[in-house]
Amino acid sequence: MPVDIIPPIEGIVQKVSSSSGTTAFQLAEGVGVLEVKFRKLIQLASPFLDKEIVEECINKEKAEDVITSAFRILEERIRKKIGASYERSGVDLINDAFNLKSGKLIMGKTDSEKEGVFHLYRGSIMFLRNPPAHRFIDDYTEFEIFEIVIHVNLLLNILDKCTVKTN
Repeated sequence: MPVDIIPPIEGIVQKVSSSSGTTAFQLAEGVGVLEVKFRKLIQLASPFLDKEIVEECINKEKAEDVITSAFRILEERIRKKIGASYERSGVDLINDAFNLKSGKLIMGKTDSEKEGVFHLYRGSIMFLRNPPAHRFIDDYTEFEIFEIVIHVNLLLNILDKCTVKTN
């Protein structure tokens, strides 16, 4: 359910910054500062997010748990869409799904668009999923965690639009 802020804050947010576990919205003079943790941002955006992402990520305490949960959802959906086993994960799964020559999914009209989709998913796994999946992290701000969740949500939306090759 959307949360309305009365009066609306549109037009009065002057700066957004993140530090020490919160995201601060510097509002117009005399209005003050609004601090928001990533869980609140997910809650506010929940009407626009994949339901499973909201359910899995909203109550996590650590950034790496939020990020790995979001990417786990993505990987499971890719596996289901292409009929891959649970042994396939990470870059191997992305290759199975989006490789231009051997991938099972099609997204894009031109070869360069298809290659871009492949690199989008591959880069997301390698750069956004791998660090928190393999080590504890402490250098992501609350807003960056939220941005990664939004990014995974976009990848899920793109995946929904992909077609499975028939040959």
